[in-house]
Amino acid sequence: MRELNQVQRASFAQGDHDRYYKMNLEFHEAFIGLSPNTTLAKLIQPLKRRLYDFPRHTYVSEWEQRNMDDHDRLIAMIESGDRDSAARLLQDVHWSFEVQGKYIREFYQFSESR
Repeated sequence: MRELNQVQRASFAQGDHDRYYKMNLEFHEAFIGLSPNTTLAKLIQPLKRRLYDFPRHTYVSEWEQRNMDDHDRLIAMIESGDRDSAARLLQDVHWSFEVQGKYIREFYQFSESR
């Protein structure tokens, strides 16, 4: 996961958004793969595909950077065995509409105006 996030950062910094997009998908696949819950993985897979069906060519740079920072914190929490903090980071920050709403609105407003 660390290597995927590093490649993701480098790709974004170089403006290679196709590679960045691919690495982001692989990062999330790796995370989901950590769970022995195969039923959960089977449920998440089609939902994630629908969400990521079409690669975007517009990004909100600050949001993407924050997401990669979240990934770094998540990796550190997993490595240290701090499951509770990792779960809180995902639920209360990374996947939180309340926290991410500003960026989500900006992303979709920009995408719709193109």
